[in-house]
Amino acid sequence: MANNGKSTKMPIGERTEYYGDGTMKSNGSYEISFYTNCCTGGYCEIFYYYKIGTWTYYHANEEIEATGTYTNNFEKIDNSCKGGDKVMTNRISESWAFYDEQSNPVEPTEELTRRLEKDDFFFSY
Repeated sequence: MANNGKSTKMPIGERTEYYGDGTMKSNGSYEISFYTNCCTGGYCEIFYYYKIGTWTYYHANEEIEATGTYTNNFEKIDNSCKGGDKVMTNRISESWAFYDEQSNPVEPTEELTRRLEKDDFFFSY
């Protein structure tokens, strides 16, 4: 994938991520998109990736931590262009289920919700 002449290794399609010891950490799918930014030579496209569909996250003991389907919506971001642009985000919904390390249903903490909705992938090159 090229991004303003730069190579990138963005995850596309189904991905499985692992903890350092090789146990499964998460499984789900990514898609890519782009937003327009104002660069030195004019408009430029900045590619990013976001989570889509059903994802499952695991505790380090391989028990399910959370599972559900992401809701995707466009949200406005500020960038170097007047008026900014919109990017696709992933948000958890009420359909999600959360579990402790013994597989007991629990309510999600704010920290867990922030981690699952983390948007640090917007500026990947």
